[in-house]
Order: sequence, then structure tokens, then C-alpha cells
Amino acid sequence: MALDLESGSNQYATWTPGSTFASLNGVTFSGLVRLESLAFTCLAQVSMGTVADTVRAGIVINGSGQVIGRAHRLDGGVQSNCNSSTLSTGVTYFVAASFDFLGSRIDVAVVEVGSPLPGFTTSTTGIATWGSPTSATDPLNGTIGNFGDAADPFDGIVQDVRAYARAMTASEVQDVYYRGGTGGIPPRAWWKMDTTSGTATTIADTMNNHAATAVNSPVYVGN
Repeated sequence: MALDLESGSNQYATWTPGSTFASLNGVTFSGLVRLESLAFTCLAQVSMGTVADTVRAGIVINGSGQVIGRAHRLDGGVQSNCNSSTLSTGVTYFVAASFDFLGSRIDVAVVEVGSPLPGFTTSTTGIATWGSPTSATDPLNGTIGNFGDAADPFDGIVQDVRAYARAMTASEVQDVYYRGGTGGIPPRAWWKMDTTSGTATTIADTMNNHAATAVNSPVYVGN
């Protein structure tokens, strides 16, 4: 099963990162997606830091179907993207983005499910000026299906969304893709979205109680 998010109904989910995502030097997201239309959107994101020094990082898909690891400072600082290959509607893909704040690096992986996973697409341009949100006492927010501001909602099917509280290597992401389960590294949050049917209200996290709250009544569908 999977969760069907309709952009016309602005359907998404919110989650509270809490102390397990505080003071991070990196973060990684992964998930399975099947787009129903091409438009700028976000699979999942987390905002970390103090109000004056906040970094928002997440997996973005632009209007051309390119997967982007996007991170930027909310006070107007540097934003950096890392593009990968172009997605098609109606096809299920595994996507992942790893953010290394101290190492000034974004890595993106994307592959059609069932195909061999290629190596990372990497970007280091401009990220050295981010700094790290290690001064945070608590991250600010997390979302699934938009970039944290209820704008640019996701339009398609999502499932098996995971958040890791550090940057991951290409081999670690490959382990998640090929082995399933927790792979070699347990995620800090894991929304399987494997409920059999019905309207989503609370989306369970199987790892650390980061349950997500569904907004505008998305439904579970067969994948």
C-alpha cells in the first residue's frame, strides 16, 4: 500500500522532529515515489536550527521531473541544489538525498524501482557557506508532501519514507535500496505507509514515535 497525495487538495503531512533530530551535522531522506503530474514539489523535509540560523533540507522534484537535494538558510543565506535524472509520471522510483553540512556536500540518488542503483550525483557548490545548525536545541518542523510552508504540494503516490539523522554514503543508500528493511543503518523516522485502505489521519513512524499528522484527508491506495 501507499499514500496518495493530491496536489489539487493540498494534501500533505506534518511531523515534529524533536530532540532526536536536534544539533545535526547532516541528514538523509529516502522514499518511493510515483508522480501523477510534473510540478515543483517536495517529498519530505526537515527544518533545523535557531530561528536566526535555520537550515531547511529536503528532497525536491522540479517541474521537469528532476530530483534535487535542496537546502537553504531561512534567513536568506545560500541555497544549493543537486540535480539528478528526469522522472516520468506513472513510474515508481527510489529517491534519496544526503546532506553533509560540515563536509559541504549534497548527494542525490534516483532509480526506477527494479533497476540497478547508480552512484550519487554530487554537488559541493556554495554549500561551504551554510555552516551547521548545531546550535539548535530543537528542530523546527518536518513535512511530507511539501517544503514546509504548505506550498508546492506533492501530486502522486509516496511510500516507505525514511529520515536519517546524518549524511549517508552511496554504499549505505544502496544498502537501503537493495536490502529494504532498515538496511545497515536504522532510520530515525520511518513512515512505511502500509495501511491497507482508508483515509489517513495519523501516519505511524515505526522507529521513534515521529508520527505524522495527515492534512486534508489523503487516502491509502494499492501500489
